[in-house]
Amino acid sequence: MLRLHRNVRTLSLGAAAMVVAVAVPALASDALTAHSAARCSNKRGSHVRCVFIRGPRGPRGLRGFTGPAGPRGKTGPAGPRGRTGATGTTGATGPAGPAGTARAFAVVQPAGVGATTSSAGLVAAQTSNVPGIRRAAPGTYCITPGTGIDPTHDAASVTGEQGYSTGANVVPIAVINALHPACLPSEFEVQTYDGSNLGVGPTANNVAFEILIA
Repeated sequence: MLRLHRNVRTLSLGAAAMVVAVAVPALASDALTAHSAARCSNKRGSHVRCVFIRGPRGPRGLRGFTGPAGPRGKTGPAGPRGRTGATGTTGATGPAGPAGTARAFAVVQPAGVGATTSSAGLVAAQTSNVPGIRRAAPGTYCITPGTGIDPTHDAASVTGEQGYSTGANVVPIAVINALHPACLPSEFEVQTYDGSNLGVGPTANNVAFEILIA
């Protein structure tokens, strides 16, 4: 709405429109660009009132260029753990490994060992290249190794074995005596003890053991 001074109250409606167009060319230009129409009225001869009516909306302009990506936001909290998946199928059996380096080994069941050298007392399924064993004294055993093994130069290791030991609460202990005082130079000497009753010295027949000759 545009108000004109009282001195121009005699202007015709057409002249008033021209004054508006000259006085506010920017407004007139915007109105024409927007396809607007104007209505002017003179109330009581004191003011000229023009109302611009909005024309129809023009076509949509072209889409502008995409702006640069904004900074990456903070990582959100981890979600709940999913359910455990099903167990996969069993894989194929791998190839057999290379043969070990032990030259001889044996598991000894003491109850079967006698005073003369024989295979009695040797657990056959768990013995290799040990042909004989004998008991030299209570808890003392002499083991005859196979061909190519010399007890005066080669080493052996032993450990107590629980499965073939007998007696209540027995704790099997076995040790090598590298000087083999009770055995021949061609034999390994093993002494066995019950860890639950060490005060009585080597035992007779209740402690089993395993021997490994490298």
